[in-house]
Amino acid sequence: MCFWHEFKHLNTVIFDEDPLRSMLEIKSVKLSDLETLSRRVRSHSDVQDGIHPKDAQVLKDFIQMVLSGMCNSAILRPQFTFFDYTAIEREVSNNSIFDSCILGLLGADCYAVTEHDKEQYLNGKAKDLQIHYLSNRIGTLQGLERKKKRFIVMSATANEFIYRKLFGDTLVFHDLSDVQLKGLLRQHTEFSFSRYSLATDSDRKKQVLDDINESGKNVITFAEHKHLFKQALEEMHFGNVMGYDSYKGQDLIVVGTPHIHPITYILYAQVLGIHTQPSDFAMQNRVVEYGGFRFTFLTYASEDIRILQFFFIQEGLTQAVGRARLLRENARVDLYSNFPLRQACITQEEEATVQEQQSSHTQIEEDVLAGKKMRIVQCANKSFVNHTVIPQADTLDRKSQIVTVTSLVNYRTIDVPLSGLKTITPVFTTSERKTKHRLT
Repeated sequence: MCFWHEFKHLNTVIFDEDPLRSMLEIKSVKLSDLETLSRRVRSHSDVQDGIHPKDAQVLKDFIQMVLSGMCNSAILRPQFTFFDYTAIEREVSNNSIFDSCILGLLGADCYAVTEHDKEQYLNGKAKDLQIHYLSNRIGTLQGLERKKKRFIVMSATANEFIYRKLFGDTLVFHDLSDVQLKGLLRQHTEFSFSRYSLATDSDRKKQVLDDINESGKNVITFAEHKHLFKQALEEMHFGNVMGYDSYKGQDLIVVGTPHIHPITYILYAQVLGIHTQPSDFAMQNRVVEYGGFRFTFLTYASEDIRILQFFFIQEGLTQAVGRARLLRENARVDLYSNFPLRQACITQEEEATVQEQQSSHTQIEEDVLAGKKMRIVQCANKSFVNHTVIPQADTLDRKSQIVTVTSLVNYRTIDVPLSGLKTITPVFTTSERKTKHRLT
C-alpha cells in the first residue's frame, strides 16, 4: 500500500491495479478475542500494570452492544473513549493469543454482525461470533486530492459508480473496456455455477463437469470446490488470482459465479453514503440490464446494492479469465457462469464472428511485417488510449493525426505506406456490438 508521506516529492501516483479492495477492506474479529482482552484488562487494572481500571468496563459495554444490537445492518462504532488506549494497544500487540485484529475493530467507523451467526452463537450451535468491520484507508487517496496531487488508477475492474461516490465531480473516468481480445473468451451460461449450484446435482450439470474434466485444461474455481476438477489449479482460486502471470497464453477454464457475503455490501453502502433498509436486500431472480446485456439474475431489490454486487462479481471473473492474458495472447478461456462479461462470446454466432475478425486481424499483422501498405482508419475521437501517430504531413495531406488501426468498414479509410508510420499499435474495438441478450 502506498502512503503519501513516502512520496512527498511526487505530483502523481499511478496504481497499476485497482486499490479499492485494499483501501476498503472487509475484516473480522472474533468475539472471544474481545472477551479475552476484556478479562486481561480487568485482571491487570492497577497502577503497576499501567492499565486504567475503567477501560475494562468500556470493553464490556462494547461487547454487550454487539450482542444486543441489530443484525444485518452497519452499526456506527460508538464514540467510547478509553482512558489509556496506549495500554490497550500494548496489551494486544504484546500477546500472540489474539487471532484477529482487535485494534482495527476498535478504530473502525462501523461494524456488522449477521443474524444467522448471532443466532448460531446464542443458541450454542457456534463456538464463536464473527464481528465484521471495514478497514477504511480511502483517506490516503482523499488526502492526495486535498494536497492537489493526482492519482491515476489503471485497472480492468475499476468501477465508476463507486469512485464517483468517493470523489464526486473531481473524478475523471475513461472507459476503455471495449478493446477486442487477441484471444477468445467463450462463456457458457446454462448454469450459474455458484457455490450452491456446484453443490447440487443434476444429470446435465454432471455432464458439463465431466466434459470440463475430459478437456485436460487447467481450471480456476472456488477453493472449496477444487476437488470436483482434475486440473484445478492448486495455487489459484476465486479471491486469490490477482497478479499471477504463469499461465499467460495458455488455454484455461474458469468455473463459478463468485458471489460474496452480503455483509460486504452492507458495510460498503455505509461508507459510500448509500441509504439502505432491510427490504433493499431482498433477493430474487430479476431481469436486469448491465454492461450492454439484459439477463435474469439472482440479485437485490436496490439498484445501488445491485451495482455493488455486480462490481464484485465482475471483478472476480475478470481477474480469473485475465490470467491467460487474452488481450495480448492468442489463447482461449471458457467461462462457466451466468453473469455475462462484456467481451465474452455467449452464442455460437458471436464466436464465429470473432474468429472471422481475428483471422482478418492476423492478415493485417502479416501485411505489416511484410512491409506492405496497410489500411488506416481516421478517427477524430481522441478517447482511444492505444494509437498510432502518423508524423508525415504529406501522408494525409494534413498535420500529424491520431489514428487507430482497425478492420471496421464503417469508417473512412486511407491507405498509407508502412514507412509513414512512426509506431504500429493495432487496436480493435468491439464497440459496434450493442445487441442485448436475454440469458435463461
